Amino acid sequence: LHLKKLQVRPIEVDDASQLADMEGRYPVSMRHGETGLRSRLEGLAKMQAAFASICHDEHGACLGYLIAWRGATLVDVPRPEPVVFIDDLQAADPRALYPLLSQLADDIEAKSMQSLPIEGVCRRSAYRLFNEHQSVIRRLGYELHATYEYWDDELGEELCWMRWRSLRVGATSDLTDAWAPRPGEGDVAEWDSFNDTVESIDFSGGDQVDIGLSASLPSLSEASPEDDQPLPASV
Repeated sequence: LHLKKLQVRPIEVDDASQLADMEGRYPVSMRHGETGLRSRLEGLAKMQAAFASICHDEHGACLGYLIAWRGATLVDVPRPEPVVFIDDLQAADPRALYPLLSQLADDIEAKSMQSLPIEGVCRRSAYRLFNEHQSVIRRLGYELHATYEYWDDELGEELCWMRWRSLRVGATSDLTDAWAPRPGEGDVAEWDSFNDTVESIDFSGGDQVDIGLSASLPSLSEASPEDDQPLPASV
């Protein structure tokens, strides 16, 4: 996939137009528009615990972007714990997905937040991708710990809340005290499978990977650890 030719850098406010161009693949109810995106990016620039990166190819074409920040878990508990929440992640080109995730892991570590879990809400195809290629995500230092599937009436589709726990020594969580990481796995064949999956899955009508939806979730108080639970075959 020639990942070395890609450039990942922090998102700037002036990148709003590029993000708006990619929003065209989102349902209308999920789009912010260039003005709304510019306002969001201005707000992110003022946050100390925000993570926002954009990926370009060697010709300067935008391939994807990621927006996340330190927030509170979406799980409905009396004392919500802090997490890194992925609000938006799009990869119009499959080459951009792993570099953006890798940059997020590096940025989290740079801010000494590597012990925090990561949460996000994704569409069905992205859920399948991450669920079936967990060893790739483990290489970034995280393990899929819990999922919660539900139907979003406004969007008219199934969404999935996902939670990854840090594999780093000393990482703790009130919600993951019974969890134990599986042995690391993955080789060249696993990478090939991951890349092939990214390229072949129908991401919202194209090659787009849509992750964060800023969606309102039903109660997640009953969310529990999953152990490689397969995605239902029916859509």
